[in-house]
Amino acid sequence: MTSPVGELLQRILAHIEESTGKPTTLKDVDIEALATAVQRVMHEAGEDLRDEGRVVELSSRTLTVLGDDAAARCLLVFGSGLVQASVWEFSGDDPLWVLDLRKLVLNSGVQIEMAIFKSLSAVLDTVTDVWEKTSGRGRLGLRHVSSTAEQLWGEADDRRKTRSRAFSAEIMQRCHDKLQDIATARHWNHHPDVVNLD
Repeated sequence: MTSPVGELLQRILAHIEESTGKPTTLKDVDIEALATAVQRVMHEAGEDLRDEGRVVELSSRTLTVLGDDAAARCLLVFGSGLVQASVWEFSGDDPLWVLDLRKLVLNSGVQIEMAIFKSLSAVLDTVTDVWEKTSGRGRLGLRHVSSTAEQLWGEADDRRKTRSRAFSAEIMQRCHDKLQDIATARHWNHHPDVVNLD
């Protein structure tokens, strides 16, 4: 019999497999063992087992401790809603995946420019499988670009506003460059376009 946390993890992992087109590195027995450990920690702390975000966070941390960093990142990125499939009229038949930069900053707690770029790079490395079927054709939509920049630099004076706008442009460019590098390394015919959804 599968525990409620086990059922939740299986649903999240099925979503990841569907999104990436690849099976996760976990086996069913590993999922149930992971679920049991997470459920025990949450029960002892008096936490609600239906808190999907907390289940994802604890499961990801546990996977990292067990040495499966790739599965931990994948679970955190897709399971937390940091990156989600989306449909927009402008994307046509091309896959559109939306990265919520506000969640990236909140989830990682990073407030330093270089740490944000390192986290962003790791997220893009994690999600690239979603474009494998299309040989890189598709789009990455970035949500909350401006508000993330404003959170980092503030908007109190003209100098900070200028720096905030420059940082927003740099985020877009870094994502574009990273996806282009990934497309080259994977021998794709295309690389995903980067779109600011603010």
